[in-house]
Amino acid sequence: MSLSETEVAAALERMLGKLKTLPACSSKEDVVQALREAAASAHPDWTVPSLAHEMTKSYDDGSVRVVLNAHLLLINPSGAYGIIDVRKEKIFHECPSASGDPFKIPEGFRI
Repeated sequence: MSLSETEVAAALERMLGKLKTLPACSSKEDVVQALREAAASAHPDWTVPSLAHEMTKSYDDGSVRVVLNAHLLLINPSGAYGIIDVRKEKIFHECPSASGDPFKIPEGFRI
C-alpha cells in the first residue's frame, strides 16, 4: 500500500522525533540498529538495509552510504551519521558520534 504525501510527512516526523531521543552511536552497526528502531516507530513497513547490502557504498575514509527510499544514510566510521533527503538535496537529520565527532559528508559523495 502506498502512502500519501501527508502520511509520509507524518511518518518522517515520527521517525525524526524518535531519532532525537536515541543516544549517539559509536559504530556503523549501532547506527543501522538505531535507524531500524526509528523506522519501525515511524511506519511498520519501513526498513533499513544491512551494511552488507549490495547497494551499500563504501568511501575511502571508511564511511558508508546506505540507500533508503527517498533518503540516503551516510555513516562515518566514528558512528556519526547524516540522513540526506534526496528530493530536497539537503540534510534531513544528522547526529555526532558517541565520542562527539561531528558528522562529515564523505569526500566524493554525490546525490
